[in-house]
Amino acid sequence: FRSGQYVEAVRSFTELNKKVYSKYYYKGQYCLALSYWAAGNISEATRLFDGISKNQEHPFASDSKSILEKLR
Repeated sequence: FRSGQYVEAVRSFTELNKKVYSKYYYKGQYCLALSYWAAGNISEATRLFDGISKNQEHPFASDSKSILEKLR
């Protein structure tokens, strides 16, 4: 993601998010949404940010809510 390889980042974070019990699941989910956003797939990014923002236990809920305000 940091190197600007957003399509590859989407693939990597998608694989990571198949492991729901991973300690990196929440961060991976958020990074996947960021990767979709950076790659220009706004609809998928919005869908993911929306789901994250509705989960009050998600550590990136507040950040996702802020990003959604920018996307809408």
